[in-house]
Amino acid sequence: MLKWLNKQWKERQLFWSCLAALAGLVFTVVPLYIIALFNYPTSDDFAYADSLYRNIHKGAGISTMIRDAFSEALSFYHGWQGRYFDDLVSAFGIGVAVPKYYFIGTYVVLTGFVCAELLLIYRILHHICGWDKKVVWSISAFVLMMQIWYVPYASEAFYWYVGATGYTGTYMLMLFLFAALTYYYGVKVKKKKIVPGIAAMLLAVMIGGSNYATGLVTLEILVLAFVIGKLTGKRCLFLFCITMEYTCAFLLNALSPGNANRMHNVEGMSPLHSILESLHRAGIFCTEWFHLPILIMILFVTAISLGSLSVMKFRFRLPGLMTLCSFGLYASVLTPPLFADGTWGPGRLINILYYLYIIFSISNVLYWAGWLVHRSKKAREMVQRTDLENRVSIPMLLAALVCILISVKWMGLQSVNPASAALSLLHGEAQEYRTENEERWAVYTDSKKADAVVPAFSARPYVLYHDDITADPTDWRNTCTASFFGKKSVKLEAE
Repeated sequence: MLKWLNKQWKERQLFWSCLAALAGLVFTVVPLYIIALFNYPTSDDFAYADSLYRNIHKGAGISTMIRDAFSEALSFYHGWQGRYFDDLVSAFGIGVAVPKYYFIGTYVVLTGFVCAELLLIYRILHHICGWDKKVVWSISAFVLMMQIWYVPYASEAFYWYVGATGYTGTYMLMLFLFAALTYYYGVKVKKKKIVPGIAAMLLAVMIGGSNYATGLVTLEILVLAFVIGKLTGKRCLFLFCITMEYTCAFLLNALSPGNANRMHNVEGMSPLHSILESLHRAGIFCTEWFHLPILIMILFVTAISLGSLSVMKFRFRLPGLMTLCSFGLYASVLTPPLFADGTWGPGRLINILYYLYIIFSISNVLYWAGWLVHRSKKAREMVQRTDLENRVSIPMLLAALVCILISVKWMGLQSVNPASAALSLLHGEAQEYRTENEERWAVYTDSKKADAVVPAFSARPYVLYHDDITADPTDWRNTCTASFFGKKSVKLEAE
């Protein structure tokens, strides 16, 4: 009887700690979903979807809308950039043309981001590594919370349509691609390979036509996976086909006429200099982003993972090489912008670097922990006897949550994106921001005014506000907005 009660208590500990972690994830995303309802298109959105807006305004047919939106995306491919998939998504931005639907972009990106990360971590840790589901869900929830809480530029990560879909959205697609590949190679029945195989082929084309930072990382991981597969004697024909397909899509993007035209207007670094600077800057970001909540997450995840690591047949060889390779992949996010125009890249690209920072940090810590556990039989037996994930998972979780709350209070609630969103809602800032945007939209759509002059925003919620027009009507943001609404000029009121 005592043994049964002890077993039930241990199982309940892990279950309730898992449930608490998932509840924390729910509380993390709820404020972000709610505040999205008060968002509005911003100045840079108006560089796209103007054909869609005009056709909706004129009452044109669906075929005309689709034809003109495709034509607009094609003009960007030839005149500005090769990101054909991003351009299509931007040109068909229904929320930009009809602001009451603008929140849909956030909902798709945020939901897809959460689902893709949960799916990939679950596929790797449960289906491939054989870890307990409750441990896997706990780890997934904590990783996602840290990614969402402290993503450096929340407005560009989830709320600005063109930026969010082109960067966080592409990162999401990359995760789905790797999840599809793990499923393809994880099933033995050929019929069950059809759906993930087709999904992988479609995703490869989409990611290849998106931003170059995610594109480069995806290509590197595909090549690395293929090389490891061949060295270990695995059958990698489909992976080879996906890699070749993806390479062609990526080259179609990188070698576009638009990119050639754009490169004439900027001056970047040499290939070697851009790689070295990528490594240097990535190292700086590692130190800047490491703080107490991240440390607490790493300690909690490591503690509940030790038992699973100890029973794995994998021996975690060459941990130093693992760290070097993962750091190189992480740093390569910065290489394309440094090579193209000598900068680290915009905030939306730094967000991708941050997502990978969290993933690679956890992965490396767990790999090194696995290496240490498998150093000796005594170490494995000691870990298995301790049974941390079942014995003390609830105290560990409570301690982690208390420490995180204390550190959040110390660092300030505004430093945490969900808390910042909740405060904006409670103080009426988000509501005021939407009201001011609606007033602007009324001015922009007033056919009696050829020159639109609008006041600057008095409310700027951190997670929503991205950018604005200026008092200079010749500023590119102003000219894009003016072109979108058919105005002669648009500018802010002089202060």
